[in-house]
Amino acid sequence: MLSRIGTTAALLALAFVATSFSNPQARPPRASTLALLCELRMELADEERGELIYELGERRAVEAVECLTRILDEDDNEGVRIMAALALRKIGDDVGLDAVKHAAIYDDSGYVRKMCGVFYVDWRLSMTANLPQ
Repeated sequence: MLSRIGTTAALLALAFVATSFSNPQARPPRASTLALLCELRMELADEERGELIYELGERRAVEAVECLTRILDEDDNEGVRIMAALALRKIGDDVGLDAVKHAAIYDDSGYVRKMCGVFYVDWRLSMTANLPQ
């Protein structure tokens, strides 16, 4: 019985998130950022977690940096780690960008290292472009 309730709650939460993604105007701007962070802690498929991580990056959710750096450092899935690095690059927080730089050097996956390097260099170039001439 308890398992069925947990499954029902998870399905309702996923339905809420799916509805939010399909209609961006329907989302409250900040109230659901916390909900997205809570969703990341649930047992979700990698693709669903990637979508939530992408959304956090799109929202420039600074409050998600700690969670995203942990995902970049610890997640088993390369795609999810890369999505976390992209979200951290979009947010632009110094702590998150340090994590992206670290992953570009030390991640176990060559592909993750490469993508993190691309994101970090892109950020550095965008900072250089914003300097006064």
